[in-house]
Amino acid sequence: RASADLLAPLCAMPRAPQVTANGSNVAIAALNRGPVAAGPHAVVELVSPDAIEGAAGAAGGAACEFRVTIDVPFELASMAEAELNISAESLLLRGPPSVASQEVQVPMPTGFALDPERSSAKYSRKRRQLVITSPNMAKGGGGTASGIGRE
Repeated sequence: RASADLLAPLCAMPRAPQVTANGSNVAIAALNRGPVAAGPHAVVELVSPDAIEGAAGAAGGAACEFRVTIDVPFELASMAEAELNISAESLLLRGPPSVASQEVQVPMPTGFALDPERSSAKYSRKRRQLVITSPNMAKGGGGTASGIGRE
């Protein structure tokens, strides 16, 4: 039987090295080291535990959140000019018709899975970055307070 400490969401864990029941994984490494590369234009990182309301010790199944930051390699005035497709395993950003051949594919690293229904995206034209925030639905990646992601 796993102890309650092993079943806590990743975002409630301290930044000290942790060992899980299923061994180490990329999500824990991201918590300890910071951002993880996800293709040539993006990084994935867990959101600070302080930024998530009630994540520590939440009994209601609050999911640990992570963010994907994409450095957009083409000009966008706004997200209205682009197409963003979100699936559990990846993100696809297509540019406006004038640069339609340009697209950015972002595969999720092991230990991270997006929730397409609850993800949010925000584009900064000044920084040319798109930031997607999502609950982590990966099994063993801090999906819910019970340690099990949704199917």
